[in-house]
Amino acid sequence: MRKLLRLCLVLVTASLFAQNKTLDSLENVIENYKVHDSTYVKLRLDFIKDKIFLTPNDSIWLPYINKTLEVATKIDFKKGIALSHDRLGVYFQYIASNHYKALENYHKAILVAESEKSLKRYTPGFYGNIAVIYYEQQEYKKAINTFRILLDNPEYRTNCYLNMANAFTELKEKDSASVYFKYAIDGAKVENNHMILALALSNLSLLQTRNGQHAEALENSEKSLDLVNEHQLEFLRSSVYANASMAYLANDKYDEAELYATEALKDSSLRDNIYVQKSIWGTLTDVYEEKGDYQKALNAHKTFVKLSDSLAGEDKKLEIAKRDIQFENAKKQAMAEAEIENQKLIKNGSIIGGSGLLLATLTGFILYYRKRNAEALKQEAEFDAIVSDTELKALRAQMNPHFIFNALNSINDFISKNDADSASHYLTKFAKIMRQILETSSQNEIPLDEDLKILELYLQIENMRLKNKFTYSIVVDDDVDVENTLIPPLILQPFIENSIWHGISKKETTGHIQINIKKENNMLVCIVDDNGIGRKLGAHDQKSDKKALGTNITKSRIEIINKKKNSNGTVTLIDKNQGLCVEVKLPLQLAF
Repeated sequence: MRKLLRLCLVLVTASLFAQNKTLDSLENVIENYKVHDSTYVKLRLDFIKDKIFLTPNDSIWLPYINKTLEVATKIDFKKGIALSHDRLGVYFQYIASNHYKALENYHKAILVAESEKSLKRYTPGFYGNIAVIYYEQQEYKKAINTFRILLDNPEYRTNCYLNMANAFTELKEKDSASVYFKYAIDGAKVENNHMILALALSNLSLLQTRNGQHAEALENSEKSLDLVNEHQLEFLRSSVYANASMAYLANDKYDEAELYATEALKDSSLRDNIYVQKSIWGTLTDVYEEKGDYQKALNAHKTFVKLSDSLAGEDKKLEIAKRDIQFENAKKQAMAEAEIENQKLIKNGSIIGGSGLLLATLTGFILYYRKRNAEALKQEAEFDAIVSDTELKALRAQMNPHFIFNALNSINDFISKNDADSASHYLTKFAKIMRQILETSSQNEIPLDEDLKILELYLQIENMRLKNKFTYSIVVDDDVDVENTLIPPLILQPFIENSIWHGISKKETTGHIQINIKKENNMLVCIVDDNGIGRKLGAHDQKSDKKALGTNITKSRIEIINKKKNSNGTVTLIDKNQGLCVEVKLPLQLAF
């Protein structure tokens, strides 16, 4: 499965491409400037802004920015403090790939900027970079809402169009994505912004590849490559090369796809950009497979899995959610303290008698008490939601190794029979299913059609091992929109696994598994029906504990979903004369 590249997004202005000669002159001015005043801080901030992306691998940047912050803090230069935190955020976000530290510094920049009216004009840029972090953490709707707020600022409008297009692409809202890519391309041409134009064309080519518009995708990708080479946009080269490799792959130009993918790796490895590297190795897996070089395909897939695993930790989203809450609390506290100071001034000027003072104090206490309780309830609800998310992630963390372990056992058993051709075919299917599982493992819900594709591939793999011991069918009612309906990933897999290994595999004759998906009121009903030996005979199975693991985890997942969504999802096991029927009811969830 050819996946879209996790895009590298930036909110920077055209000044990024200032001439090196001008920058060298500015650096000389800073070195000869001996007074540590606000002008000195401004000079350093301008130098960082214009040169950090031209030499991103230079080791000077972190200590250089920290010293700028130190000087600004020492002279209490609020603008310098806010912009220094912004530069630190940019460094951690785009150079060091540390979203936690980036978010922390953007929040500090916002708190300083909002404390003075003259600095509030800088906050859109800070929020813009935070929106990019939401995007990179797959919080696409949250990112779109933040970018939409920034559209009122002409300075950021074209950037926002591009980033919103990227987010709509990830949400599979193709029409919206196409519209915003057009806005971004038109805006970049008017502004003569080569960087945004190159990115927009490159990312549009990915959308067109997904839509099957392969010729158009290649045309836009080559336009983007020309811009990168003509204007020496080195910061974009690895991303544009990686995207180009996908366009060439879609057009069956495997040599060009391999060339651009390997060239992109040389660049992205220097910047330690795991997102780009993961996508490139996924593309190379497909390229080598198409060229028949299965050993290289397997090695590329191993690297892809390793990189995917390093990015799959759900604790990243949890940590960001916590930091969002901490930031909001800090912001509210700062506003409350400012309001308290304001109220003190009013009170001191207007309250004359002791009775008035007592009445004001009593009223303030009551209002404070009510506000404190409301805030406590709100924070409790927020943390309850995070705890529920954490529990779901922990259950999925148990589910995935359980599934992978069983699949690896199947591979080991198959390869031990020394059937090289079948083993290669089996490994190819296994690689595809592992890629799909790793791509979806970090999501609470995925489109139904994607989940069914994974389940069908799983059924094919297990049927190969059992030498066509069973048949299967997947029937989805016409009123179920498989692309728009969301479902927890692999929620049915444990029941299908039990049907195969504890029901049908022990039969003397061929078995059958029927999977039905339908709607009942506001519930999605998923049925797994087999004609195996049933639970009574299967109760003597020595692996009954292992058999129950996946089922118990699934039941726990549904219990937590019920708690989060206030729904009544259920799992019902129905014994038949021959076989078992499992009915899973989930709250109906639509993507849009």
